[in-house]
Amino acid sequence: MFPAKLEYIIEVAKLKSINKAAKSLNVTQPTISQAIYQIEEEIGFPLFIRTKSGTYPSDNGKDIIKKAIEIMEKFEELDELFWQKEGSKELRLAAIPGVMLPLVKAVTNYKQSYPNTEIFLTEGSSEEIIKKVLEGELDAGLIVQSSLFQEEINDLIYEPVVKGKMVAVASHRSPYAKEKFITAEQLMEENLIFYKDDHVKHFESEFTKKHGHLNVLFRTNNVEAIILGITDQNAISVGHDYSLYFSQFYLEGKLVPLEIKGFEQLPVQIGWVRNKHIPLSSQVKSFINRYKMIQVLDL
Repeated sequence: MFPAKLEYIIEVAKLKSINKAAKSLNVTQPTISQAIYQIEEEIGFPLFIRTKSGTYPSDNGKDIIKKAIEIMEKFEELDELFWQKEGSKELRLAAIPGVMLPLVKAVTNYKQSYPNTEIFLTEGSSEEIIKKVLEGELDAGLIVQSSLFQEEINDLIYEPVVKGKMVAVASHRSPYAKEKFITAEQLMEENLIFYKDDHVKHFESEFTKKHGHLNVLFRTNNVEAIILGITDQNAISVGHDYSLYFSQFYLEGKLVPLEIKGFEQLPVQIGWVRNKHIPLSSQVKSFINRYKMIQVLDL
């Protein structure tokens, strides 16, 4: 089995789409489809399940893809040995709030292959992360991507991870928790706490234009303060659904995401950004790949 075929199935698993994988790898869609067919004929079971919402690894396919990742990582290690691309022994990474759990999983996985690499993790808003990536202070950052940063994105390379939307976040004791939604009118009557981020600010601005003023208790870049306000003071916050799903308080059932009914919004996307003008090191490439696959396979 050639390395290219392994790269094809890994990319399909990441992007959940044969078409998107073909565009990402700059090959034709039939090339990837044929490679998948050949592998499936060889192993005797389907690698992927095709649905209307996307192409997902089958249960048996997940095991094959995990092995494919391990093999490709060995190729990367050989590449480093032969061409001495490893360079710095540091990785400087940052992420928006709420995604530290998969980030820590990726770090743990990465350190098994690169035990001598020192990794620095910081947290910040998308705007702060973009600025530091452009200034060379970070090797890569995990941000919420939208048209708000279009000018800066032109100087960055962006690799998508997942799409999502903005949701309200309430305590499990909230009267809205059982309904799993809150209307735009109801949201206007609640005390709100907002994270200091351009996307949250944009949400507030668009909401105000369409529905009216929101009652904001305070704005902060302290996630702990927001969680305390929600759980202890029964306030409500607004944020990206993906960030919430990795919160320990959500996993423990203390925070509940609420669909905001009556407020039309465009989907937002979370992904990795790096400086277009700085050559991609094999270290950064390997780390981002591991992070992406943790999302796909829940390693």
